[in-house]
Amino acid sequence: MQSKSLKWRNRAILLLLAMLECAPVLGQAVCTSEVNLLPKYGNWPKCQALINADKSFIAFIEIEHSGDRKKASVALASRGWQYFSQGNLDDAIRRFNQAWLLDGRNGVALWGMGAVESNRAKHSEAVALFTEAAQFVGKNHRFHKNTVR
Repeated sequence: MQSKSLKWRNRAILLLLAMLECAPVLGQAVCTSEVNLLPKYGNWPKCQALINADKSFIAFIEIEHSGDRKKASVALASRGWQYFSQGNLDDAIRRFNQAWLLDGRNGVALWGMGAVESNRAKHSEAVALFTEAAQFVGKNHRFHKNTVR
């Protein structure tokens, strides 16, 4: 049985290979759902299929939350913190990404992405996300009472 860190390393290598295969080369867009596991979807341009999926998701959220994308973003970030506190980093980053997609100024979601990156030992990436989040959250960094493990 593989250790948790070895499993994560193997998954990260597979993700990297998939991303390199689909990476934007001379303006080409990424077209893999694996970008859902990267903060801010890896900040790469998406292919039309992923753009359409985002549009469908946003349309659904706007119906479910009466057009209040900020409220939906807050709810998704909260769900991300619940997953984070359970140690489910993949689902946490998915929810933080969805929250960020709805509201790019959601500091709670950005801070969550930083927390996930920190737990994945990507400390410089985490610091960059914490720094970005700080402009939107001020000094209130207590987002979820169960985030400390």
